[in-house]
Amino acid sequence: MSVLKYTREDHFLESIEDKVDELMETVPHYSKYHLTKQMHIYNLTRPALKVNHLEDIKKILKKIKLFFHDSKHDIDKLLRIYINRAPTPMAQAASTNLRGPIADHTRFYVILTQHFMNELSFKEQLAVIAHEYAHHYFRHTRIPFVRIRKQYYPRNTDDKMFILNLKKWGICREISADLCALQVTRCYESSALALIKFATGVTKHAKKILIGLESYFKKLKNHYHSDVLKEHPTTLLRVLILKKVYEYCQKRKWDKKIISDDIQNIIDDQIMLIYPEIIHEKNKHNMKIIVELGMLVSIADGRFEDEEMDYLQELINSQKLEFDDFEKYVETYKDSLNAAGENAEKRRKKAQQIIKKRIPRIIKDAFSLKQNLHISSIIRNLLTLASADGKIDSDELNVIYLFAKKFKYSKEDIVQQMFNLK
Repeated sequence: MSVLKYTREDHFLESIEDKVDELMETVPHYSKYHLTKQMHIYNLTRPALKVNHLEDIKKILKKIKLFFHDSKHDIDKLLRIYINRAPTPMAQAASTNLRGPIADHTRFYVILTQHFMNELSFKEQLAVIAHEYAHHYFRHTRIPFVRIRKQYYPRNTDDKMFILNLKKWGICREISADLCALQVTRCYESSALALIKFATGVTKHAKKILIGLESYFKKLKNHYHSDVLKEHPTTLLRVLILKKVYEYCQKRKWDKKIISDDIQNIIDDQIMLIYPEIIHEKNKHNMKIIVELGMLVSIADGRFEDEEMDYLQELINSQKLEFDDFEKYVETYKDSLNAAGENAEKRRKKAQQIIKKRIPRIIKDAFSLKQNLHISSIIRNLLTLASADGKIDSDELNVIYLFAKKFKYSKEDIVQQMFNLK
C-alpha cells in the first residue's frame, strides 16, 4: 500500500511557498535561520539522551523503514532519536537541511520527552515516531512553520492571507503525518491515544479523553453546541479523521483496494464539520454570511478601514465566492457613515443603527442553513478580520457576539476562539 497523504496540503503549500522563500531571503531574522537551525538542534539534543541503540527503538525503526520503503535516504543512519526531560509531553521533528532538496548529508532528528518511554505502549511509541518521521518524508521541516506563525506580523492584506494559508497548511500537514502513523500501526486506538497524550499532556487517563471525544462524534450534527469544538477543534478533528480512515482501511483489509481519492473525501467530510474554510468549494454558504457580518464588524466603530475591506475582498477571491452585491454594500455603508459627518461618536452611532437593522436578517439566513452552518468557522474568520488593523475593539467584538449568542455561544467562548487563532 502506498503512503497516504492529505493532498490539500499541496494546494496550500503552493500558496505560501513564494512568501516563505521571500522571508528566508530578505528578512534577516529568517535568513539567519539557515545558520541557527543546527544550533537550535544542538540546544535540543545537548541535554538529551540518544536512544537509537535501544531494542524497542530498533524495532520501531525497522517497521518505519519497511513502510517508507521508497524513501531516498537510509533511515537507520540518518534518523536520530533523543529523549529530553520536560514537564509536559513533547515530540518535535527537526532537520539540518531546512530549504532545498533533501541531500545525503541531511540529518533528521526526533526529540521526545521522557513521557515517551514512561507512559506509552510500544504501538503508541511507533505511532509517535512514524508521525514525526512523516514530517521529514513529506519535507514539512523545510518550512519554519512555528517561527513564522509566532513571530511574523502581517502588514498588509496579502500577508494576512499568507498567514491564514500557512495555518491551513499546518493543519493539513498534521493530518498527513497522522495518516502515516495510522498506516504504520494499523491501529486506531494507539494512534489516537498517542496524539491525545502528546497534545493534552494527559497520559494515565488518556482512554477516558478518547472516549469523551468519540461521544462528540455523534453530536456534530449540532456542532455549535459542542464545547470541545469551541475550545479544542484541531484535536477533535484529528481523532475523528483517524477513526473514519481506520474504519475504511479495515473494511478493505489494508490492501491495494484502498483508494487515495476515497481517503481524501473521507477527510474532507470530517473537515467540513470543523474547519470548512479549508475546503472553499463546499463552503460558499458560510462564506457569504462571513462577508455580510464582516462588513458590519468593519464599520462597528464608525470607521471604514480600507485594509478590512481589502481583506474581505481577498477572502471572496480566495474562496471563489460569487458576491455581486459586495461593492454595492460597501458604497452604501460608506455613504451612510459619511453622512453622519466627521464626529467619531455620531459615526459610531450611525454604524450601530445599521448593525441593528441588518443583523436580524443575517441571523435568519444563517438559521435557514440548519446543519450546514459552522459557527466556530464563522467566528474564527470574523475575529481574524477584526484583527486586520492590528487590534480588536469592543464594538467589533459586540457584533460577533450579537450573532454568536443566538447559537448558544457565550462571551467566554468567543474569547476562547481568539486564543485558538494563535
